[in-house]
Amino acid sequence: DEPSLALQYYAIGNILIAGGDEDGAVYNYEESIRLRKLRPSDDPMVQADLLSAEGLLHNLKKEPDKALKCLQQVLAICADLGVENDIRVAQIRAEVGELHFVQEAYEEAASCFDEVFAVRRERLGDCIE
Repeated sequence: DEPSLALQYYAIGNILIAGGDEDGAVYNYEESIRLRKLRPSDDPMVQADLLSAEGLLHNLKKEPDKALKCLQQVLAICADLGVENDIRVAQIRAEVGELHFVQEAYEEAASCFDEVFAVRRERLGDCIE
């Protein structure tokens, strides 16, 4: 079925990106997203997950503006749901910060990284592990 096949494509994309095969990863991520869009969901977290995958894809395709737009939508959904201090959301904020940095929007990047460190301190304290 489409959902499990979409997950398999995504997993293959992750393996390929880890091995340095960006073109292969892009193909697999595109297939995963295409299949997931065949059965849209009303669940905001499912929508956020799809937007996050699209953001990753745009980033790989060197489309930082599109990637940033997707990831900012993910953060808005998480804020609406009241989960903005979740560790996974902090990872999205870090990715947004990296995109801002690449675009030389250094103040925005620093703000994102400050938010990430605040969540880290809240969850882990001041340990460096």
